[in-house]
Amino acid sequence: MEPLKTLKGLFVVLLLLKALSGFTQTACESSESYLEHFEYGTPSFIQLYTGGYCIADSISDTTIYMRFYPLGKNGIIYWGYSSPQGYPLTVTNISIYNSACILISNGQIVGGLDNSLYYIRFDLRTEYIDNFCPYFTPFNPLAVKFGLIKAEKVNNLISVNWVTLSESNSNYSVVEYSYDMQRWTQTTNTAAAGNSSLAQYYNTSFTPAYVGLIYIRVVEYDYNGSTTISDPIYLEFNSNTIYNRLGYDLAGRLINITN
Repeated sequence: MEPLKTLKGLFVVLLLLKALSGFTQTACESSESYLEHFEYGTPSFIQLYTGGYCIADSISDTTIYMRFYPLGKNGIIYWGYSSPQGYPLTVTNISIYNSACILISNGQIVGGLDNSLYYIRFDLRTEYIDNFCPYFTPFNPLAVKFGLIKAEKVNNLISVNWVTLSESNSNYSVVEYSYDMQRWTQTTNTAAAGNSSLAQYYNTSFTPAYVGLIYIRVVEYDYNGSTTISDPIYLEFNSNTIYNRLGYDLAGRLINITN
């Protein structure tokens, strides 16, 4: 009986050590299905789909896992989703684990990262959505934080409105447009606030050189010539209509903007 008691005691000690170390297999089981995200740049919702790190399926209350490799960049975890029936999505918990499956933090903001693999667990509460697209974006080194960006067709012009939630050392911004997100055409410059901790509102209009699907982004320049680039939005520009307008709310989540 004594060896059995010894083994039981050793098992209890191992369990205690495991609990105290914060070690968990939950987010690192090889049998789990993971979303892959090995990019650390600022992606757009469009790139989320083409990049392959979305779940495009019928989703109700569930847990979703993602691998990501931040290249030592600290940043923020965001996500986009859609629901044809308009059901809301609540992310009740975000847990970040290192490559040894040790819990290092909870929440959207991630710091103290190095050049290694990390895991994220998302606990979702929703009645029904048809996709969930999480991504990681590094902190903006210029401390220029974009809020809502909106574009709409006004007569034969495209009117662009955007908000910056904070600015540091910002000189001016330029709205750019593209048909392939590879080659960008600049429009006129718009003077920036310089330094601000309050929301700043901007607007400009331009006539594109072509019709069809047009991608739009805002590039903010600081006094040293460095840039901060917003996530792109897009619209269909022709003589009659505009649709598929997208923007980002103040929390960085993608939203549809209807007429």
